[in-house]
Amino acid sequence: MRRSIKWNYFTLNALYRSTQMGGIVLQRDWDAICAFDCMDFDPSRL
Repeated sequence: MRRSIKWNYFTLNALYRSTQMGGIVLQRDWDAICAFDCMDFDPSRL
């Protein structure tokens, strides 16, 4: 069974610094991320 938790962050910086599922911290691991599992996110628009 897959669990989903929704968090609301006051700023994008707070999201960038927080620990995500799988222990990923975007601030620390950004260069190592090669795939996103998020239907609402399009990295080509960055």
